Amino acid sequence: MAELLSLADKECLELWQGLRLGYTEASGHPSLREEIAKTFYSPIHFSCVRTFAGAEEAIYAFIRATISQGDEVVVFTPAYQSLLSIPKACGANVIALDLEQQGGVWRFPLAKLKEVMSNKTRLLVLNTPHNPTGAMLTPAEQEEVISICRNFGVLLLADEVYREQELDGCPTLPPAATLYENAFSLGVMSKSLGLAGLRIGWLCSQNTELLDAVSAYKHYLSICNSAPSEILALIALRNKHVLLSRNRQITQDNLVIIQGFLARHEGKFEWSVPKGGCVGFMKFCSMSNDGVTLEDLADRLVNEFGVLLLPGRNFPGAQGDFSSYFRFGFGRKNFPQALAALEVALSTVL
Repeated sequence: MAELLSLADKECLELWQGLRLGYTEASGHPSLREEIAKTFYSPIHFSCVRTFAGAEEAIYAFIRATISQGDEVVVFTPAYQSLLSIPKACGANVIALDLEQQGGVWRFPLAKLKEVMSNKTRLLVLNTPHNPTGAMLTPAEQEEVISICRNFGVLLLADEVYREQELDGCPTLPPAATLYENAFSLGVMSKSLGLAGLRIGWLCSQNTELLDAVSAYKHYLSICNSAPSEILALIALRNKHVLLSRNRQITQDNLVIIQGFLARHEGKFEWSVPKGGCVGFMKFCSMSNDGVTLEDLADRLVNEFGVLLLPGRNFPGAQGDFSSYFRFGFGRKNFPQALAALEVALSTVL
């Protein structure tokens, strides 16, 4: 908190010190929306931005406002749970498309996407950089996805919460909302910027009529944002380069530590190095671990050592077998201590 406030400019300090703790505007503080638009979506006007209580509320409100019984929704899997479960709760027919490993790299199955898309499809849900694999679309692949959506008149929910946390020189893709009139770009303060406690997320779209319908749903949820959070988010966005640089350094340092971990446990774990974000999908090689399954390992780690791994079977909707994979986050500053605790546990269990 002190570190963030130390970055505040004169205007933000005045807003902070003179802040009234009453209700805020439901769509978000105009200065915050303007900063979001200018920072991420230029030249789109800030009237095309609406804020929410984190990305989760934005996802829920968007799907509730746009999806009805019998609609067809296509989602790339494995996926953040609500991207699948909320459309299902609305009565949608959800088609899951598993990411594939090609040449040691996770890729989006665009050939299969073309096969399943039809005039019945209402929505495509796309998350890139992808959680949990760290996969990213190439610029050409992004153009292909946009073209497919436009050809079928499909809405696109572009979950871009890890955008600008690209790794290993991967280019930052333009936000989908700037490329396609029916795309809704999802952003949040919690992932790339590392400020989850602010609970500020947003949607940006050129389709303001549908965006208004999504915003109206917020009145049944949080109603409005936290007043202090809006000003703190404004300070953070005006110093985005400082926060992004800090967080990229943390993830890059942690990736080096992971390479050491893999070398020490050669043959027991494998993974495709993520191209973006701060999570990866690591494989547990049971054949090299005396037949111990990932489920057995996860149960012992959490019950005996308080170390939590999330096995791939817990990711809903996936059609393939991800049972030997687990989500491996490396975005926290205390990652070295967490990894050390894991290795102490592994030395006993394996």
